[in-house]
Amino acid sequence: MAATFKGGHNGVNHNHNDLGTFSVAVGGKYLIYDPGAEIYTNRTFSKNRYQGDLPNSFGHPVPRVAGELQVPAKDAHRAGTGSYAYATVLEKSFDENRDRVVLNLTNAYRVDAMANLTRAFVFDRSAKGQVEVTDEVGFTRLKNFETALITYANWTLNEDGSLIISDGEAAIHVTVSSEAGALEFNHCILKESATPTRLSWRLKNPVTKARVQITMQPQ
Repeated sequence: MAATFKGGHNGVNHNHNDLGTFSVAVGGKYLIYDPGAEIYTNRTFSKNRYQGDLPNSFGHPVPRVAGELQVPAKDAHRAGTGSYAYATVLEKSFDENRDRVVLNLTNAYRVDAMANLTRAFVFDRSAKGQVEVTDEVGFTRLKNFETALITYANWTLNEDGSLIISDGEAAIHVTVSSEAGALEFNHCILKESATPTRLSWRLKNPVTKARVQITMQPQ
């Protein structure tokens, strides 16, 4: 099992709005994706760049906060824009058995009612391995919160609400949980030059604070 994740800022060359994105592979096959670049068109390098669901954050495994995507907005692209949307490292620890990094993603979104948003990545090498991604969000008034995964692989929804995501013999078991309330599962195919599937979990009721955890284990 292997995993990658990133912070940075949304003002780099050929930028995608993807702070907090991650990928997970098992047996040499990616099962959770950052979908990569779209086929370039006139839109790609125009002010409408982020209308595409591959460059914007809808097409990445990152939160959707109060219905909002990461900034820059869909009509806000120009050269050099986006550096004001950035992640900072709050905590980090690495050893032979367990790696943990916590990112502050508050500045990735423009939501007036959001007080804070952090994302913690944990890669546990014990047993068969496990990746945990935990979002903690706080609002000053009731707002919606949603998290997502992106995949090109096959997936199956189990009766208990967990997923199996697989490519041949490579597979992971995915559970998403929150003590803040029930989660509503949804899925859609991105209709762009590439067509990955977006798997999403949204808290059924608005919250003022929530902790949502995604756990991925080899199956």
